[in-house]
Amino acid sequence: MAYHCVRTERPPHVLTHIGQADNNLKRTGFVGGPIPKEDVGHARPSKYSSEVRERFVRLAQEHTVEQVSHWAAVAAIAPKAGCTVETLRRWVRQAERDAGQRGGLTTDERAELKRLQGESWS
Repeated sequence: MAYHCVRTERPPHVLTHIGQADNNLKRTGFVGGPIPKEDVGHARPSKYSSEVRERFVRLAQEHTVEQVSHWAAVAAIAPKAGCTVETLRRWVRQAERDAGQRGGLTTDERAELKRLQGESWS
């Protein structure tokens, strides 16, 4: 004997027609709801101030002399900064670019590039 489950409601994620969502999914960012233009393309503000970044970058660079490798210095300082090792490593690399010790775009050049790209998309 086979038992059949009779469902009285559809799950909210089921589409009524191809490309058309149920009415309860008309929320922003979901199927059937547009993403507002003001929410597109904005970076999340950093939880670390520039002074904090500079301080821990300087500590990592000073600590590099005492450690066997650059990575070991960054790994020793990152927990004190309250960030991941990768985050501090990227801060150190960007500081080296800004000082001309490493190739790549400086912070000012990167900001100018973003500004120009924003103008070209407008």
